[in-house]
Amino acid sequence: MQLLNILTMKIRLTNWVMNAHRVMGWVLCVFFLMWFLSGIVMLYQRFPRVYDNDRVEHLEAIGESYESLPSIEVLQTRVGNKPARSLQVERYLGQTYFKWQASDSLYILSADERQTLHSIKEYDYIDKVVKTWNKASISRVDTLYQLDQWTPFGSMKAELPFYRYHFDDAEHHQLYVGSVTGRVLQYTTLSERFWAWLGAIPHWIYFYQLRQDVELWSDVVIYLSGAGCIMVILGLWLGIIRWRQHRKNHTSGVTPYKKKWHRWHHVLGLAFGIFALTFVFSGMMSMMPLPDWITHSHLQGSPSRYMQAAAPQPFDYLLDYRKVVEAYPEAQLLQWRHLREHPYYVVTTPDDVYYVDAQDCELKPLNISRDEFLGYVKAFYQQDGSTMNRQIDLKVEELDHFETYYRARSVIENDMLLPVWKISADDVDKSVFYMNPRDGSVRYVDRSSRLNYWAYTALHRMRIGFLNSRPVLRKTLIWVLMLGGATLSGTGIVLGINRVRRLFRKKNKI
Repeated sequence: MQLLNILTMKIRLTNWVMNAHRVMGWVLCVFFLMWFLSGIVMLYQRFPRVYDNDRVEHLEAIGESYESLPSIEVLQTRVGNKPARSLQVERYLGQTYFKWQASDSLYILSADERQTLHSIKEYDYIDKVVKTWNKASISRVDTLYQLDQWTPFGSMKAELPFYRYHFDDAEHHQLYVGSVTGRVLQYTTLSERFWAWLGAIPHWIYFYQLRQDVELWSDVVIYLSGAGCIMVILGLWLGIIRWRQHRKNHTSGVTPYKKKWHRWHHVLGLAFGIFALTFVFSGMMSMMPLPDWITHSHLQGSPSRYMQAAAPQPFDYLLDYRKVVEAYPEAQLLQWRHLREHPYYVVTTPDDVYYVDAQDCELKPLNISRDEFLGYVKAFYQQDGSTMNRQIDLKVEELDHFETYYRARSVIENDMLLPVWKISADDVDKSVFYMNPRDGSVRYVDRSSRLNYWAYTALHRMRIGFLNSRPVLRKTLIWVLMLGGATLSGTGIVLGINRVRRLFRKKNKI
């Protein structure tokens, strides 16, 4: 009797799982198909955005105003001797100006005190901005009082209304300019807009009515992908049970199903079900990092913040910035940067980015030594409350290849990122520091960042070890997995449609 009750409960549980998987699949398979196919497009085309680097391309050469550039002492006097948290100089629309970020506010100063900076209130200011981006004839200008599909971010509301310019060029450009600051917010081509509809918009659910509310958009993505995880787990459980029962009966073949669509859904589920689960789970984790009780860091301080602390003030840069401008007259942007007490300049030109050491008066490329970087890491552990009472062993090596946790984020970066100094620490978090001696950048990896990396980047984008340095193999693997997942989802949609048809036929017979 007890055995019969167990068998009855097992059958009921299996039937419940089957019905739950079937009902959830009717809706979610459509999303899965959309995510897999759009994921392939995302390999090549993302949502069009205007980044700071894009804006720099439209700046002018600072060297054109070399003779009017003031000394740092003069600039400091003009901001009331307030310490600078950041400083940069650029030239735009015929004016050279400095952005001096103090602790209380941002000061924008003209290089020439006698010159008044351009204002958005000037009737032709926005026209000048537009012409720096596109000189083609303008077919139409729209005034937008609400966000649209190409400006879906809530943070852009402060710039409303927007001016949207349509250009009569071969690529059908559209340019969005904010009416508050005159800042370019979006710049797209017809091709980018087309591929966004097939890629980023469905993949990220970037519909502007939803995306402008960040919390609501995040919740929708999390709940959909969370439900998708449950659906796939139920499907895998059913698929494995059916496969094991089939094997016990000593029947040939992989699946017991005779009907074509059921058979294909079962086989594809066994082949690609695990990938479908990791794909949707990692997509969910992109919106909600792992909880602190899993990723808790044992260090009291932040290594990244420590490396950017102890900032030298602009007058501490022994190399006068005007000598840098003289050496790079085509520079469009000059920034004051530092690694701890080590100052340097970042010079952006139309062709390249240069990093210039500012520790002395000699003009030379930045090249931070192994010993200097090692000293910074040692100093961090000496002041960190969690480790200051014990000796931390540090292993230093020169890394000349990419690793799972250190890779290029774009093809352009490949030549800039290697070799680097790698310092491994034997602390509780198994910390690793990567430092590029030529640009002063530091990447820090610990237990927390590794877990979050595997929860999203590794599983969702196949950024795993040797695949990071083999882009063709990585994209081929993604194509295979995405097409497999899409086919699996497609069979689920067909099964759902067939199921609904049968229900309607039964209802009509009654």
